[in-house]
Parts: sequence; C-alpha cells; structure tokens
Amino acid sequence: PAHLHELRNRVYDDVGVMRRPVVHRGTIEDDVLHEVVDPGQCTPINELPHNHPAAYYLLARGYDLNQLWENYRVKYCESVYNKYHAALNRIIFPVYQEGVYVGWQGRYIRDIDFKAARVPKYYTMPGFKKRLCLYGFDVAKGHPFVIVTEGVTDVISIGPPAVAILGKSLSGPQYVRLAMNWDKIIFMLDDD
Repeated sequence: PAHLHELRNRVYDDVGVMRRPVVHRGTIEDDVLHEVVDPGQCTPINELPHNHPAAYYLLARGYDLNQLWENYRVKYCESVYNKYHAALNRIIFPVYQEGVYVGWQGRYIRDIDFKAARVPKYYTMPGFKKRLCLYGFDVAKGHPFVIVTEGVTDVISIGPPAVAILGKSLSGPQYVRLAMNWDKIIFMLDDD
C-alpha cells in the first residue's frame, strides 16, 4: 500500500520502545461469542468491477482486492436487513475468531469531514462484543510475533502478522488472547 514504507518505519523504529497500552477490565457478563451473519446482501470485494466506488477506494490506497478477500473475507454491502441500515454501501470487514464469524465493522467509502456530515466513519455491528476479539486473529495466529493495532485498516495495511483491538484500549480478554498465543508482541497504537 501507499503508506506501507512509512508504516514499516514506524514499527521497526520503535522496536524496543514499549508504550504501555491501556487495559480495561471487563464486567462480569456473558462472554460468549455467537456466530453471526452479514448485515445484508454482500459481495466479495474482489468480485466488484475496479471502477466500483468501494473497489476504487481500496485500489487507490494500494490494496490488493484478491488478498483482501483471501485473507480477511472483505465484502461490500449492497442491501441490508432493516436493523443494519447504517451498513448499506459500506466496506464490510468480517471478524473471525477460531474460524467462527463473530462480528463485523463497516467502513464508509468516501473521505469526508465525518463530524460535519454526522456520518460515522466505522459502523460496528450492534451487539458485537468486540472487547472479546482481535481483528485478523485467525490470519495472524500462525506467525511467531504479532503487531497490535487499533483498527481494521491498520491490519490490512501491515498484513498477516497484525491484529486490531477494534478501538483505542486493550480489554482484559484481548490481553489474555495475545499472551496465550504470542511471546513477541509489538504494540503499534495511534499517537492519540
């Protein structure tokens, strides 16, 4: 991708510099993940024509549509079930944990002033227990180290050794999942 060189420099220039992530303890609740479905009719991202707005958005940023489908099952939402109306016309990033489809995030496909437009950049599946998951976990699991980021686009920019905490803070269950699967953990969270 276009910013891959900059991203690699940020990762490797900071190796050895430990910025302690914020860890939040969860409340006692039903910490069970259930299999979910797409928010509606979704098309694999690599089946869209290159001039489609979603395909163009990703291609313009240097992403390979075939790799996005093969590694992360990225899709485009063309029609929605009523309860997921905000997912319409978004790029859908499915979240898998141990081979089970447990949630998704949808990315708005244009770059706009999100605050002024009052449009959320990301729309997360309602009820999704993202604090229990790491985006990209199943893909990263076979690597000897992991790079922890905040969001899904960070993961797809770095590639298979990366996972995302799907927010700005690391939850207890996410911390445990990281510690149980990797000895070498590199945190590459945003500066804010």
